[in-house]
Amino acid sequence: YHRGHYKIARDTLDLSLKLNPKRWASWQNLGLAFSKLDDVDRATNSFINYFQYSTNKHTAKRKLYHWANDSNLSLKKAAINAIQQLGI
Repeated sequence: YHRGHYKIARDTLDLSLKLNPKRWASWQNLGLAFSKLDDVDRATNSFINYFQYSTNKHTAKRKLYHWANDSNLSLKKAAINAIQQLGI
């Protein structure tokens, strides 16, 4: 992901979540990868799962609001959608 290999990151994180579907960090990173691939719907769903499985809701909420102000339009849309759907 950090090297710009978003499709590889997406596929690897997907496999990771098959092993542990409640791992919040993988959902967070998957959402970020989907946003880089301009897949707002899947990024939104990933961010919703990220928040729901997060062990620290305050930090997860703060990150979502931070991303809602990002310059990356896909990331911004996905974060706003997740915030609205979660009602936070």
